[in-house]
Amino acid sequence: MYKSKLISYLLFIITVFITYSASASSNETVIEILSENIDAEFKRHKASGEHVILWIAPEYGFHEGQHEMAELLSKQGIEVWMFNIAESLFLTKGSLVMKGLKGDYVKEAISLIHKKTKKKVTVISSFYGSIPVLRGIRKWQQSTSDHTYLNGAILFSPVLYDAIPPLGEDPTYLPIADATNIPIMIFQGGNIGSRWQLPILLNKLYKNNSQTYVQIMPGVSSVFFNHKKTEYMYDFFKNMPVKIKTAINVLSQNAIPPKVLTKKAMGKPKQGIDIDIKPYRGNIKAIPFNLNSISNKQYNRKNFKGKVTLINFWATWCPPCVKEIPSLNKLAKDINHPNFEILSINFAEPTKVIDKFLTQFKVDFPILLDSDGSLSRKWKIIVFPSTYILDKKGEIRYGVNAAIEWDSENVKTTIMKLLNEK
Repeated sequence: MYKSKLISYLLFIITVFITYSASASSNETVIEILSENIDAEFKRHKASGEHVILWIAPEYGFHEGQHEMAELLSKQGIEVWMFNIAESLFLTKGSLVMKGLKGDYVKEAISLIHKKTKKKVTVISSFYGSIPVLRGIRKWQQSTSDHTYLNGAILFSPVLYDAIPPLGEDPTYLPIADATNIPIMIFQGGNIGSRWQLPILLNKLYKNNSQTYVQIMPGVSSVFFNHKKTEYMYDFFKNMPVKIKTAINVLSQNAIPPKVLTKKAMGKPKQGIDIDIKPYRGNIKAIPFNLNSISNKQYNRKNFKGKVTLINFWATWCPPCVKEIPSLNKLAKDINHPNFEILSINFAEPTKVIDKFLTQFKVDFPILLDSDGSLSRKWKIIVFPSTYILDKKGEIRYGVNAAIEWDSENVKTTIMKLLNEK
């Protein structure tokens, strides 16, 4: 009896060890030397299928969600190599870094991974990470005669702006947007401002004869953010590996064009984020609205005349939006004028999300609900937070496309001048 139990226990230990070893060996860190003697570190999630993903980190690196997704994809038979270029180059995080990357390392990684795995490659990234991806694929097109082992790119809410424009204006695009002709699948977040710019980007890609496919992700800002997932987001995330696998199959039906399009020279990377209020140069006519507040009070603004009005577009998932709330509270207290009003407009979030937020954060001004995001589109909101300041004529005088310290002396002086105007 004792021997039988001992043998069973040993067999159990051996089975666990073999299972653990097989699981552990499916993932590994791969170090490769790229041009200029760069030590490139790849996180490899092995799989036995015929497709491999080169996943390029976006501007703020990989979140936990990307690593989770890589694991899920490997279980679907799709191998994943994750590559954080900025980290390998010891660069700081941010959009300016992505704009400055010329794509050489992406080009080399595509060829390297195919050589190592003998599989067809699909390149994935999101937001500003789309810039080095498209640049790298274009360079790869130029450098190889065998275009058969690349499927194309899958981009989550791609941002190809030269710079975030001043409020009320459309962005200009980097030259790569007009020089891309490869097959692309775009998964566009429905709850971010860049959604409304998507038609402009699509027109550019279609003009280039790119086989571009689009899926809008309703109610989603980003699939891979670290914040706690709602039940809806969890279901969406859980189904994403199948969507990605389908996208790869769709892209693989299209050939990579052997010739690249002419590309304009790239200028110096720009940073368009405001650090203070700026005179507004767009259409000064404010767009009226009729919205309910979180407290179920109706706010009908037809012409905005008679008051100096600060209108702040924001969302609870936006850290800079949350960070600037205390200074907005203080601004409201410091000005405390009957003809000064602060209205915040929440972008397309459920009321229960905002209610929960308000149990943790104090907001001393009305929160209005742009439930479907349509008002933000009309006001040409691209990033959050975005804030307009209207004078007593109801005309837009200032705008800020970033979070600032709203209780600064400069801001308060500017608002008081508007209040004192006749």
